[in-house]
Amino acid sequence: MKSLIVVLGGVTSGVGKGVVCASIGNLLIEKGIKTTVIKYDGLMNYSFEQMNPYHVIPEVRWSDEEVTVLADGGVVDSDLGVYERFTGLDLSTANNIVNGQCLKELISYQDGNRWKIGEVISVFPHLIEIYKGKLFEAIADNDVAVLEVGGTVGDFESEFFLRMVSDLSAELNLFVVQLSYLALMDGSIGTEKDVINQDVILKPIKQSFHTACSFCLKPDVLLIRSRKIVGNDIKSRISKATCLSEEYILFDYDVESIYDVPEMLRKQGLLELIMTRFRLKSDVEVRSSLSNYARGIVKLAEALQYRVAIIGDSESWGSYTSLNEALVSLGVRYSRNICFDWFKSVEEYAELLENNASYKAFIVTEGIENPMEKAEMLRKILEYEKPVMCISYGACILANIIGLSTERTDRLVIGKIDTYLKDSAVGTVRDRHRRDFTIPICENKGENIEIIGCDSQHREIHLFRPKKYPYCIGVVSQPEYTSRPNSPNLLFSHLLNLNIEEELQDIAYESETYSSC
Repeated sequence: MKSLIVVLGGVTSGVGKGVVCASIGNLLIEKGIKTTVIKYDGLMNYSFEQMNPYHVIPEVRWSDEEVTVLADGGVVDSDLGVYERFTGLDLSTANNIVNGQCLKELISYQDGNRWKIGEVISVFPHLIEIYKGKLFEAIADNDVAVLEVGGTVGDFESEFFLRMVSDLSAELNLFVVQLSYLALMDGSIGTEKDVINQDVILKPIKQSFHTACSFCLKPDVLLIRSRKIVGNDIKSRISKATCLSEEYILFDYDVESIYDVPEMLRKQGLLELIMTRFRLKSDVEVRSSLSNYARGIVKLAEALQYRVAIIGDSESWGSYTSLNEALVSLGVRYSRNICFDWFKSVEEYAELLENNASYKAFIVTEGIENPMEKAEMLRKILEYEKPVMCISYGACILANIIGLSTERTDRLVIGKIDTYLKDSAVGTVRDRHRRDFTIPICENKGENIEIIGCDSQHREIHLFRPKKYPYCIGVVSQPEYTSRPNSPNLLFSHLLNLNIEEELQDIAYESETYSSC
C-alpha cells in the first residue's frame, strides 16, 4: 500500500511548510525510498498562469510571488521549486493541485463526458472524486508522497480536500504532520537566556490541533516552529493539551540555512517515526547531503564578497527565489561569497550607475517593464567590460541592442528544451524556457555574434555572445530553474569570468553527443 505524509499548517501561513515538506522528501529519497512531493492550493484561480497579472507576456511573478516553470511546461506554485531543489526531482504539473482547476473540471464535466446528463452534481461524491483522481495522478508509481496543504487548517478553501484525504485510510497509509507556530516569541516575552522556560500562550497551537482532529486528521506529529529553544516544561504542557506523547512533539527552530532543516528533523527522530509507521525498510544510513551544502553557505558568509547587480522590475519584488538560490549554489561550488542586490525600478538604475564600481558582474532578468530604460541601462553596463548575463527577455533586449533580428511568437515557448552546444563533446544543456520570442539563426548569420548553442533543428539561437562585448552572454532560457544546491547550472559560471564552454564539460550535463550548431 502506498503511503501519504500530510503536512498541515496551523495558526498562520508562512511558517515554513514548504521547506518542511521538501526536507521530509529529501530524507526519504536519501534513504532510497521512491518519493514525490505534492502541493495543494485552495485558491479559486484555476492556474498560476492565469493568476499572473501580466499573463499575456512571460513573467515569473503572480501577485507578489514567484512562479516556478517545470520541465513539462507547467507554471506552478513556487513551493514546487523548493521541492525540486531539496530533492533533485523533476516534478510535473500534476504535483500542483489547484482548487480552481478542480472546480473548473467539476463544471465542465457536466456535458456527459464524465457524468450522466441530468445527474445531480454535488461536492460528495463528484468534487471529491476529482480531488482523489488528481492526488493519485500526482502520487503515480511512488511508494511515498509528501502532501503540503496550503494555508492553515480550517480554511474553507481546503475543507473538502481535507475531508477527501481523511477518507483515504483504506487506500493509503496516512501520516499527519501539523506545523504550528509557538506564540509570543519576540525575544523578550517568556524568555530567559534564549531558552523559553516561562509561561507562553499555547491556545493557538491547541486550537489548530483540534481543528485538524475535526477533519479526522489527528496529527501523528506536532512540529512547532520556534525561534527559541523550548524548555521541557513547555513541551510537557503541549503534550497534555494535545494528548500526544512528548516524543511526537518536535521543533522547527531557526537555523543558519534552510538546508539545515532536513538534518535537524532527522536528529529529532521524524524520519525514524515515518519509517516505523509505514514499515519502510532501508539499509542506507542517512545524513542529509544538504548538510555539507548548508555548512558551505555559512562558511562563505565571512569571505570576501563577490557582488552581483541584478537588473529587474516586476519579477524582482523580493521573491525571485530561484535566481537567488542559483547564485548561492554557484558561490558554494566555486567557493565565492556571492552577494547580490536587486535594482528593480528606473529610479534605482541611477543608484546602480553611481555605484557600479562595487559590482563584479551584472544580470539582466526577464521582466518586460521599462524596456527602453532597461536597454539604455544595459548599453551603459556593457561599457564597464565586466561579466554580463542577460536571461530570457533580457537576452531579447541584448539582441536588439547589437542589431540581431528577433521574432515574437503567437504563444509562449515553455518547458524543458535542449540547447545543442557548438563544438562541445558534452552535447546538450537541458534548460527550461518561458518566453514569447525567438532569435532565428537564418536571419542572424553575420559577424556580430558567436553562437554558443541552438535548438535541435538549428533554427533558433539559444545561447550567444556578442563579438563586440565578449564578456557578455545572452541566454534565452531561464537556467535558474535547473540549478540545484550541489549542482548549479553552469551557465552562471560566466558571472565569475569563467569560460562557460569549458565549464559545460561538467558531468552535471548530459553526456550524449549530438551534432553541433
